[in-house]
Amino acid sequence: YEKQYTLQIANKVSALLKDAQIKVWQSRYKDEPHSLRSRISKASAAGVDLFVSIHINDAYVVGPRGHGTFFLAREAYEESRLRVREFNTEYRGSLFTHSVKQKVKSQQVKEVLLDLIHQRAQHESMHLAHIMNQALELYSPFGTRGVKQGDYGIIKGITTPAIVCEVGFLNHPKEGPFITSKEGMDALSRGIALGILRYLTLRRRADLMIPESLIPPQK
Repeated sequence: YEKQYTLQIANKVSALLKDAQIKVWQSRYKDEPHSLRSRISKASAAGVDLFVSIHINDAYVVGPRGHGTFFLAREAYEESRLRVREFNTEYRGSLFTHSVKQKVKSQQVKEVLLDLIHQRAQHESMHLAHIMNQALELYSPFGTRGVKQGDYGIIKGITTPAIVCEVGFLNHPKEGPFITSKEGMDALSRGIALGILRYLTLRRRADLMIPESLIPPQK
């Protein structure tokens, strides 16, 4: 039942970001089926500034706990790069036009520029993952498992910084009830929203104001 809780957290994150005057795109707003390919391609075609995929972890044995953030593993770069080109063709060049404002006629030049855009997105994904991990540490009482690289299909083929955010372990005897409680989902959604806003402030929009309501009190 992971999707029930991740959707609730995502909707809470969306509301917090909208309160901060951030335009939000979601792959789903209710419990409805969307293929992995559809979610990735639509996010790329929408021209989003960043992409955060929210997940809840599970372990074969009871014990592991804590949140973690992941950016795309280097060995998956080539597949992701080729998928970007495929999606750009599928959406009639919209991935390119969202990223490059001037007109480019040469298809070869377009492909080179798309590769550079993809490369920069992967570099920025590392920064986003670290910033998100630090923000979640302020709101999750169960510690962090760190920032890692992963071969995740949901972040392949995107021309913008993209990460997977594992908010904790559903089958941990203490963390699981926290994640599924209103208090826990509120806390985790605030951490994710703070991470997004901090990234945008540090890497994209220095004029962006982070609401004081998202800054936790000093312990």
